[in-house]
Amino acid sequence: FGSRAQAQGDPRSVPNPCRKLGVLRTATGAMAEQERDPEPAPAPASAEAGQVGGQERAQLLRAYTAPVLIPVRTFWHRACVARACQIIGLFVGLSVGGTIVYTLVSPILGAAALAMGPSFIIIWIFYKRFQCSTAKLQACYTFSEAILWMLVLFIVIEFVDKWNKDFTSEPVVLECDMEAEEGGKVFVNALSFAANCFRTGGEFSDPEPLKDWDGLNCSELPAELLGGSDYPPRVRTGENGTLPLPALYVIAIAKFAANQTNGTVCSAVEDFVPDAVGDVIIPSMAFAGVSSQTESQAGLQGAFDELFGRSAEGQGDCPCTKDFREDAVPAYDFCSEDGFCNVSAQASCAARSREAQCALAQEDGPVTAELSFQKRTVLYAFIEAYFRAAFLEELLKYWAVRRILFKDRVVDCGGLIVYGLAAAAGFATAENIQYTMIHGVFVTYARMILSIPMHCCTGMMIGIHLGYRKFLGEGKTCLDKFFFALAMPVFVHGTYDFILMLPKSEYLPHAVRPLLGMSVMVLGFVICRCMWLRIDNVCIVHVKDLQNAGRVSKSACCCWERDCCRSWFVQEDPVLQEKSPSRVSPIGLSRAGAASSQAQAEIEDNDNFLMRLSRSFSSELLPEAPACQTAEDTCPDCRNTVRVHVLYPSDCPYCGHSFPDPAPPQPQQP
Repeated sequence: FGSRAQAQGDPRSVPNPCRKLGVLRTATGAMAEQERDPEPAPAPASAEAGQVGGQERAQLLRAYTAPVLIPVRTFWHRACVARACQIIGLFVGLSVGGTIVYTLVSPILGAAALAMGPSFIIIWIFYKRFQCSTAKLQACYTFSEAILWMLVLFIVIEFVDKWNKDFTSEPVVLECDMEAEEGGKVFVNALSFAANCFRTGGEFSDPEPLKDWDGLNCSELPAELLGGSDYPPRVRTGENGTLPLPALYVIAIAKFAANQTNGTVCSAVEDFVPDAVGDVIIPSMAFAGVSSQTESQAGLQGAFDELFGRSAEGQGDCPCTKDFREDAVPAYDFCSEDGFCNVSAQASCAARSREAQCALAQEDGPVTAELSFQKRTVLYAFIEAYFRAAFLEELLKYWAVRRILFKDRVVDCGGLIVYGLAAAAGFATAENIQYTMIHGVFVTYARMILSIPMHCCTGMMIGIHLGYRKFLGEGKTCLDKFFFALAMPVFVHGTYDFILMLPKSEYLPHAVRPLLGMSVMVLGFVICRCMWLRIDNVCIVHVKDLQNAGRVSKSACCCWERDCCRSWFVQEDPVLQEKSPSRVSPIGLSRAGAASSQAQAEIEDNDNFLMRLSRSFSSELLPEAPACQTAEDTCPDCRNTVRVHVLYPSDCPYCGHSFPDPAPPQPQQP
């Protein structure tokens, strides 16, 4: 710190340890300098021949910024293009490498690499930009804390999903009337084949797949249909003997089976089933070829072979005729009144009403399939997007970053941006692993392009808004502290999800939704850029030097840090106050001044006990915003107006001029 303080006269005499100054700095500094002094100032005598001038240097530094936050006029600068090529190259290399590992080595390792890699790349890029003001270990801790909070969020999401499904979705029973010659029998067979492929029953029991349905076998299905596993996930028996099966697997396997057998799938199913909420309900557990009773645990193949005039021995047509239909209808209704389709596959019913089923399966008779599920509505999509996804997820990021806001080691806005990115990347990593395990590896590629940048954008917004509170002294009310910090991230995130979650059969065509989602993401980055302009001129503080000198606390994780929860409420670090209680800070001065105010004392004396208790409780939960930790000053070198830190030495964000230490450490008494 001494060498930096001695260089006040000639700031360029001491090389700045952080070469990449002005990481997200705008052109305002260079433009203001040009307006005040139209004629370019002569280069300093110490400048070497060919050294880049001040304005050119500022443009170069801006060009090296992350592409999403640079001015448009510098987008085609060669440095910016090189940075963009590096990012694209990293993502392409990650995609190719992860795919190779997923295919040749291990699906688990490949999925983990594809799920976690993009988040690490984005954190590394921004850490390189803000390495002066970012504690690397603290960023790792914030990343880990977000993953831990994600596990808690899963529990809350389960309750929200159940409530949203029960109160805002629309129950639908879909009937597909198809003549037999149009593929109706193939459709019913395909659905039954899909249902029979699920693991059911006991924990250690294996499924009994249909081994001879036109050459198809559950164990030989493509891996992409099963999310990279050998079988679809195990399902449990629902209420009243129902079998809830994930709609994604049922329809995917049914379509695959129908296509493999050159059959047709009901177009209504293709239109409506992607909007299904939760599971497809199969009312008859025996329809899937399994049952809790051993004597009823017969597969569907025999029943459907009898139904459609086939048998294992290769016999011909079904012996029954159309004349039996009217006489056998009561027996058929008794067997299939709660069935999945009106061609019951339950073995016991098939034995009692074989004649009726054969009559309905004649070549000139229709086949009707019923599919029961909860249909997604606009209200369901709205609550799912803005509350379940956007609000809860952004609240998780806010919680992870807000915990360390008033720690003394957070000394610069750049550090808060990286910590916000780390929290967002931790959440995106946990979510990516979940989606990869359920939907397969190909979904990860789409999330690399859309979802991960969106999460990181909203994380940056939260970090920037918290920077307003600490380094601009804003956030006087609860509305400023909490609502405005989450309003814009929730709006951008919720709008992005709402576009993708709208019912497929209504409103927006499915093909244009990714384009609209990308437009919302670009809008989010533009908003993030505008938010950053307000703290663009905050000086840079070198947190690593402060930690090495013992002036700020070391990085710590969650509850392993002493007085972690207390620091949330008192808006200052209790550990730091205990280590150096004599240190005078703007926070302490502002609180002391408020407490010594005579008017405030008179009000407190006149209040009763309940009012004083209420005021004390509210001051702990919603304390006053601390005094601003920066103050405006003019840089003597570049003559730009900057905000200098009032507690620690800082550097000009435009030219690197080192401002003196406002509170140098006092030598210890022997």
